[in-house]
Amino acid sequence: MNEARIPRADDFKLRLFGEIPDKELLQEIIRSGKKPVGFNINDLRKKLNYTEIRKLTQTALQSENMEAVLFLAKINSLAVANAISTANIEHLFTKENRFSALVPKLYFQIRGALSPAKKKLFRRLVRAAVLKTSLKISGQGLRGSKIHLTPFDYQSFEFDVEETLENILGKDVISNEDIVSILRERRKKNGVLILDTSGSMYGDKIINAALAAAVLAYHMKKDRYSVVAFNNVATVLKHIDEKSDVLKMIDAILETEPSGYTNLSDALQKGLNELRKIKDARKWAILITDGCYNKGDDPLPLAAKYPKLHIIQIPSDQKWCTRVCRNLAAKGKGRVVSVREYKEIPMALIKLLKGI
Repeated sequence: MNEARIPRADDFKLRLFGEIPDKELLQEIIRSGKKPVGFNINDLRKKLNYTEIRKLTQTALQSENMEAVLFLAKINSLAVANAISTANIEHLFTKENRFSALVPKLYFQIRGALSPAKKKLFRRLVRAAVLKTSLKISGQGLRGSKIHLTPFDYQSFEFDVEETLENILGKDVISNEDIVSILRERRKKNGVLILDTSGSMYGDKIINAALAAAVLAYHMKKDRYSVVAFNNVATVLKHIDEKSDVLKMIDAILETEPSGYTNLSDALQKGLNELRKIKDARKWAILITDGCYNKGDDPLPLAAKYPKLHIIQIPSDQKWCTRVCRNLAAKGKGRVVSVREYKEIPMALIKLLKGI
């Protein structure tokens, strides 16, 4: 048996002249541990059958080439899911390496065809990645607080230098009353997070929805909050008075089924129902959406009923959707924060929470 040849830089040129078939070149690249590039996925779908993709996936798993596994899943997700479901790969997917970031993308590519055991494994790995990332993001946002100036307080490690200097100027004896301490009072927060899980870019949107929910949970672990997710209908994932269970909430988001319908009015109504359970005047909602609704009633009258409704606008090439987001925020007396990519959503959320 001949040893696998490592692809040369001119292999793609040779392939153009038919000297190296796509299947052979792809196999050699996978074995070498390199990321497959320069291939047309639609062409490969016609040239490679189910069994061939399955065998290539097995080769990729043996070579620990996760980027190749993800590439093959785009060609035939069923074949890749079958290869993964029948392989002992837990040790491979739990490794802390540069491929760990690919696990969520691969999960959404093949989750419908995975065996129950492998689906449970993937979901656990994706959940762990979400928790780890959200904890890191949450640490970058300090909670909002009110400042009080008081005479010296041994519990405070902050002092107002100017006020203290003014008090002790010209004095021979300094008392505790002359030293001005700064006490920070944590603001109580009460709010609802409303997550759009509809439309295209499903995998990326769901992962960042889960991240946003986890960031909120960490940031408001001592406060009252609710989480609502919606596509064709809205679902309350956590009620305002319900005990926080971050793992359960993330799993619920990860299991959300894709839908092309966006029912903004149902989402706003259920969010408003949760806010009405809070008697405190300081309450708000943050809606993460592109504004492109295609089901339900006009959402603007509901937005006007919110004491404060902020919008994180996710990417859309439809100008009318941008107008919807702006109008919703205007009716809700809130702000619009636009992001260019889905991965910017969690940080945009923490910045909004910091200012509330």
